[in-house]
This record gives sequence, C-alpha cells and structure tokens, in this order.
Amino acid sequence: MKATRLYIYYRVPSSDLDLARQGANMLFNKLDAIGVANTELLVRLEDGKPYSTLMEVIDLPASQPIEAFKKTVQDLAALVFQDWPQPPERVVEVFALAYDSNGFQTEQAKIAFKLPTPADDSV
Repeated sequence: MKATRLYIYYRVPSSDLDLARQGANMLFNKLDAIGVANTELLVRLEDGKPYSTLMEVIDLPASQPIEAFKKTVQDLAALVFQDWPQPPERVVEVFALAYDSNGFQTEQAKIAFKLPTPADDSV
C-alpha cells in the first residue's frame, strides 16, 4: 500500500447504485490508463434512506504532487459523471500512513505528529 491515499465519498440515489458503480469503474479505468494501479470502491447501504454512500480509495502515485493529482482525479470524474442530471457532490480527503510495515513513522507522519518543543509555543 502506498503512503498516501485519496478517499472520495459521495451519495447517490439507491436506484442509481449500479450506474454509479459503472461510473466509478470507468474512472478507475481512466486512472489505470495514466498509471494509477491501486483503486477500490466501497459502498455503504443506508438503511431506511433513499440513497447509498460510495467511497473511492485511490493510491497517490509517488511521483505526483497531491494537489495536482486531486485535480486530475476530479477532472476525470467530472467527465465520467457529466451526463448525469445531477452529478454527485464528491468530497475528497487525503490520508497518509502513520507507520510503515516495519513500524517506523513515515515522513508524512513525522510532519503531522510533530510535537512542539519547549521553545515552540506557537502550537
């Protein structure tokens, strides 16, 4: 698993769940064509609600700056969902691994978990 991943979630009418799955697969195929190999699609069925929640999990390629990659993914998603009467509102979150498989803190975690020193009272 890569150190940084995008988690993109959105709600769709439950009646459009198959169409949304097809759209996500089209997006994943477009990402695969540009060299992004690791993608997953998760679904949460919402009991008693007329919608379901989908989450795309996408590994960030090591060579890509985060903001540029987020824009690429959102631009591709806009193309995939452009024919929908109301495209889903996609929320993008970025998470990084705190520890690698050997139990060592990753560089992202060292930045994220930086504790203030006695001379650093700005935090």
